[in-house]
Amino acid sequence: MPLLREFGAFCFSPTNNRCFVCVPTLSARVWRTQDGGFLLGDEMVKEIPLTQGKVSLVDDDDYGKLNQYKWCAQKTKNLWYSVRVVQKKLVIRKLFMHREIMGNPQGSYIAHIDGKGLNNIRSNLRECTQSQNMANANKHKDNQ
Repeated sequence: MPLLREFGAFCFSPTNNRCFVCVPTLSARVWRTQDGGFLLGDEMVKEIPLTQGKVSLVDDDDYGKLNQYKWCAQKTKNLWYSVRVVQKKLVIRKLFMHREIMGNPQGSYIAHIDGKGLNNIRSNLRECTQSQNMANANKHKDNQ
């Protein structure tokens, strides 16, 4: 993993070849940038506010496209997800943020590698089959 070099209040990420004004957070791997984003390792990440006091993490590159919509936090079984509602004529659909980021592949599933449905950073998402997705699912509470 590339190192983030600190220069007083400035951080330089060799991977992105960018310099940031950073403030350290409680985690050694997370730095808050001056523009309100985060450096998570060497990835530039931003928060999108959701309902119910939740936030979703997304890559800086996806932020502009996604932040133009009103997103909601929705709990499905034991995970929270970022969703938005779209109405076309009389049909109402829910769109999941992670599917929108990955291009909404038909017939495929999108898995959150770390198991956290609000972490929509591209490096945390992968396209998979239903059986691969189920293999990553948390065990049922009665099955521990």
